[in-house]
Amino acid sequence: MSCRPLSVIVAIIGVGSMLLDSPIAMAQAEENLIDLGAVAPGKGINNNGQVVLQNYWYSQGTLTPFPNGFTGNAINASGHIAGTYGIYYYGTVTALPTIAPGTGYSFPDPSAVAINDSGAVTIEYAFDSVANLSALYSNGTLTTIIPTFGCNIGNGVQVTAQAINDSGQITGGAPAEEYSCNEDSTLLVAYIYEPDKPTTDLGITGAGNAINASGEVTGVEDMPATGAFLYSDGKVTLLPNTANCSGNGINTSGFIVGTCNKYAFFYNGDTTIDLNTLVQSTDPLKPYVTLTDARGINDSGLVIVNGIDSRDKSNHAYLFQVSSTSSSSGSSSGGSSKGGGSLDSLSLSFLIGMLALRRLRMIRGKRDAGWNSLALGSGGKRAPEE
Repeated sequence: MSCRPLSVIVAIIGVGSMLLDSPIAMAQAEENLIDLGAVAPGKGINNNGQVVLQNYWYSQGTLTPFPNGFTGNAINASGHIAGTYGIYYYGTVTALPTIAPGTGYSFPDPSAVAINDSGAVTIEYAFDSVANLSALYSNGTLTTIIPTFGCNIGNGVQVTAQAINDSGQITGGAPAEEYSCNEDSTLLVAYIYEPDKPTTDLGITGAGNAINASGEVTGVEDMPATGAFLYSDGKVTLLPNTANCSGNGINTSGFIVGTCNKYAFFYNGDTTIDLNTLVQSTDPLKPYVTLTDARGINDSGLVIVNGIDSRDKSNHAYLFQVSSTSSSSGSSSGGSSKGGGSLDSLSLSFLIGMLALRRLRMIRGKRDAGWNSLALGSGGKRAPEE
């Protein structure tokens, strides 16, 4: 995929009044969805608009496959990707420790689940289909994650560590003390964990799936209610109209994306919105795409979301730009009001990808027009290629 250099895009943005007549303004008016292809599932996104998918990573219009055997789970601001058996960075995989702490057992395929901007990762060591041990690997030190409540069976077995922020706070789920602590138990309590500090019990059964820089958490609540939640300022709020839904990503503004039954959602602090209704009516993908599973949102409102294209019946990954009007209500239900520095309603990374697509369409359109005129014998000339 062709792409203009970042410096060119920045220069275009700085033009001011010329912006209204540029391809950027045209793209903003017509489209807010980029199809990355039949490469789902997308897993996460950073503030540079780089995306980790299961078998690829995406940056500025280019998809790059991972080495054989490596699958991605999470990406940090520098583009380091946490995944199966190691950390991937521009073609190189650095292996993770294979000895689970405190066990003496070797696990050839540890999986890095989450990574922060300092390079600290949470690792899952799988014992069998129902048991695991989660550990923190930071600055060369491997430490079992043991929340200071609930069951500490097997020195941290069955604890999930789904996400880590830049302060080193970890969220996930741990066995709830008042319920069965055997390996068949699936009842977990959501938590925030920091090494050498008391664990914060969020007060619900379920699990945290994502945590932002302020320690706000989203995830899934199982009891006392069921649905996606926001934890902020010591309070859990069940998101409206999210029964049987899961919050999967949260940015610094407290905006949340997630998954409900057969559709992806966006929560702007007041309202839960079906992402499909926010695809612009003029977007050429609108008639064909159903967005089903939103996995992450960055501070510019750029979302990595999975969906289905009715034309090939395949699962695709998409970049979706939440508009300024969709998120204008802020985060009044406890979310922070700290902004992520969005560029009007389109982030820089989205513009780069959109301009690349627009450039390809223009080239193809000129080429097709040239061939058509020759076929009709009109004496026309083939359009020059750029």
